[in-house]
Amino acid sequence: LTGTPIQNNLDEYAAVMDFACPGLLGPVAEFHRRFTAPVQRGSEPNATSTDVAEAQRAANELARLTAGRVLRREASINAAHLP
Repeated sequence: LTGTPIQNNLDEYAAVMDFACPGLLGPVAEFHRRFTAPVQRGSEPNATSTDVAEAQRAANELARLTAGRVLRREASINAAHLP
C-alpha cells in the first residue's frame, strides 16, 4: 500500500493500518484519543510546551507500535529509481 494519500492525516493512517494489520492500533476512537488529538494539539501555533511534549510522546509510541510494519521512503529516494 502507498502512504502518499495519507501522509498528513493520522486517522486515515489508522484506517490503512487497520486494513493491513487488523486491531494493531485499537479501535478508531481510542486511536484518535491516544494519537491524533495529541499530535494535532502539539502542532497548533499556540501549543504549550506540554502539548508539544505530549505530541512527541504520542508520535514516538505510534512509531514503536508500527515499527517493522511500515517502510518509509522519502520522495528523493524513490526519484533515483524513476524515469
